Amino acid sequence: MQDTSNDSSYSSHESSKKLASSGGLAPTSKPLRVAFVSPIGCTLQLLRGDPGAPTGGAEHQFIVISKTLRRLGCEVEFLVSSVGNPASWQTHEGISVVPTIKLPKGIKFIRALPPLTSLINTLRRSKADVFYVWGVNRPTGILGLYCCLSRRPYVFSIRSNMDADGTYESKLGFVSRMLFSWSLRRASGIVAQTEVQAEILKERLGLKSVVVPNLCSVREGASAGGDREYITWVGSFRSVKRPEWFIELAKMHPEYKFVMIGGRNAAEPGLFDEMKSKSEGVKNLSLVGQVSFEETRGYYRRSLVHVLTSEKEGFPNVILEALSEGVPIVTTFDPDGIVAKNGLGYACSNFDEVSVRLGDLLSDEGLRVEMGWRGIEYVREHHNPEKIAGKLMEVLKSAADGYGRIRR
Repeated sequence: MQDTSNDSSYSSHESSKKLASSGGLAPTSKPLRVAFVSPIGCTLQLLRGDPGAPTGGAEHQFIVISKTLRRLGCEVEFLVSSVGNPASWQTHEGISVVPTIKLPKGIKFIRALPPLTSLINTLRRSKADVFYVWGVNRPTGILGLYCCLSRRPYVFSIRSNMDADGTYESKLGFVSRMLFSWSLRRASGIVAQTEVQAEILKERLGLKSVVVPNLCSVREGASAGGDREYITWVGSFRSVKRPEWFIELAKMHPEYKFVMIGGRNAAEPGLFDEMKSKSEGVKNLSLVGQVSFEETRGYYRRSLVHVLTSEKEGFPNVILEALSEGVPIVTTFDPDGIVAKNGLGYACSNFDEVSVRLGDLLSDEGLRVEMGWRGIEYVREHHNPEKIAGKLMEVLKSAADGYGRIRR
């Protein structure tokens, strides 16, 4: 399937009619106005296409979702930080980008006031029918408080199991933690990536959520097999992703080329340098650092096997991206068991098992190709962008209609 996320000539009107015929928006309804709230993180850099911007994670997934919703007839805006770009602007897909939080210098308490008032003022000016937010942080709590007081709907999206199980929430300060917890319970809707996340949230807080999987397009002409040479690892350098495992795997298989793709993480800035130092003596391992999304996909197209070594995740985009290019997976984190249940690779519980299963795939080209084709078909069937975005649109529309559309 061709990825049309950057094709501004795609007809939003035709997409809306298709969605209407399948039970989505009514043919005569006004466009749903959705505001993605992302005042922190790398969203602004990704929207601008800045060199060196992170290529994966929740922010990239949400940008792809926003483009797909736009193609399906929604009016979309992003509320982002105003660092380096104080004026509103519009992408060539017709997505409005609105600066919100300003980040001044000074005493911590005083620094907190301008971002707070800036965010609230931006929310008040927005014409959105519904706000869509992700991330366990203070801005999400502020958004929830504002929406409750002003009777405007918002939908919260879980992007990691640690969002659902309270791990990230426990890292907030007392006031931010209480505000986020209060706001989450008053959200107009909650979206989970996996059934596991939905179950965790239900058991921990008694809150229901709708499972909307990540979306991923399959490139026209994608295939398994062919001229491939790498074992790949893609991710930000964080302890929970255990990048040191991949370095050890490279040492154990010196006859193969190993490639690590990813950049420094602000929470653990020293880990990247530590891994770079460890990798320097491994001749068959290249740590290429942060590269563009298209460059990353190019590495997948030449990958024999993709390895994921994370202890915890949400729904790793790298799994879908690798599968869509016909690459079998060896992973220590298997979201909803899709890899094991569908024969897309191997789900492992420890390092030794990862090493053994990687060896099994490297020694059996026929098995790699078989699993690779299964991966392409799995992504095409279960993560089609229009289908996934259509399901999300139903959640957003339901939240908006629950409060009534705002006056145009």
